[in-house]
Amino acid sequence: MVIQRIQTLYLLIALVMMVVFAFLTSFSFDVAGSEYMVGTLSTGVAGKTSIHLLMSCLNGLVVVLTVIAIFSYKNLRLQKRLCGISIILLIALLISIGVMILGATDEQNLSIDISNVLPVASLLLLFLAHRGITRDQRILSDSARIR
Repeated sequence: MVIQRIQTLYLLIALVMMVVFAFLTSFSFDVAGSEYMVGTLSTGVAGKTSIHLLMSCLNGLVVVLTVIAIFSYKNLRLQKRLCGISIILLIALLISIGVMILGATDEQNLSIDISNVLPVASLLLLFLAHRGITRDQRILSDSARIR
C-alpha cells in the first residue's frame, strides 16, 4: 500500500493512537483503600479487572471504521462518511470519559492519566483527514468540470 495522500497518513496515526489508548488506563481513584482503575480493556481493582463495555465498543468501532477508511481510498465519498462517523463516535467516547470522571470527582485521590490526550489528538487527526478528503473531492470535481 502506497500512502499517496496526507489524509491516509492522518488516518493511520489516529488508528495507532486509538489502538494504544485501548491498552492504557484512563483514570483511577481510591475505593476503600484499593485503587480502582478505569480503562478500555482494564477496569476494576488491580488483580480483578474486566473490560469496560461502553469504552471498548466505542473504541473498537472507531478503530474498525478508521481501518476501513484507510483502505477505501478509491471511494472518497465512502471514506468521508466513515471519517465523519468515526469523529462522532470519538466525540461520544470523550463525552463518556468526561461523564465518568465527573461521576468519580467525589472520590478522594482521583488521578486522571495523560492517556486521555490520545483520543483528543485522534479527533484532531480525523478532522484533518476529513478536511483533506473534502479538498480532494473538490479538486476532482473541478478537474472534471474543466474537461
